[in-house]
Amino acid sequence: LRNPHSGSMKDYVQCCECDHESARNDTFLDVPITIRPFGATTSYKSVMEGLNAFVEPETLDESNQYYCEKCAKKCDAKKGLKFIKFPYLLTLQLKRFDFDYSTMHRIKLNDCMQFPQILNLNSFTEETSKEGPYVYELFSIMIHSGSAAGGHYYAYIKSFENNRWYSFNDQVS
Repeated sequence: LRNPHSGSMKDYVQCCECDHESARNDTFLDVPITIRPFGATTSYKSVMEGLNAFVEPETLDESNQYYCEKCAKKCDAKKGLKFIKFPYLLTLQLKRFDFDYSTMHRIKLNDCMQFPQILNLNSFTEETSKEGPYVYELFSIMIHSGSAAGGHYYAYIKSFENNRWYSFNDQVS
């Protein structure tokens, strides 16, 4: 049975010498978007930039080479994720909490990350064209106010009846 609430992606390793691919399919309920790459001082500027980084393959080389069954030896390889299908309702989770290894404390990243009102993700799947089914309209935003040590969550939700945004915050009367 296909679950319309989950998406699916391929977790793969592809040999750089023979192009043999070892892969498994996984389901997901949300997509975690990194705001600032590990060790970087600058952040991604948009959701699309974060999504592109999410599917950017990692190179396995030197002491981290991959044993290719087809080549019968260790080879350089590309390891990554590819989206197969997206769910009917897509949840993007911005990874605002991180760990600062220089201070050994959990931190909150308050960097600006732009997101569009309409998000077309058809280019992220191999089977769909640009006019495919994966076009999303923004209708809800969850916000965390506070620090990495604690805080409060609230949401803005769009009404499709009147096209207005409403705040759902139990700390405001």
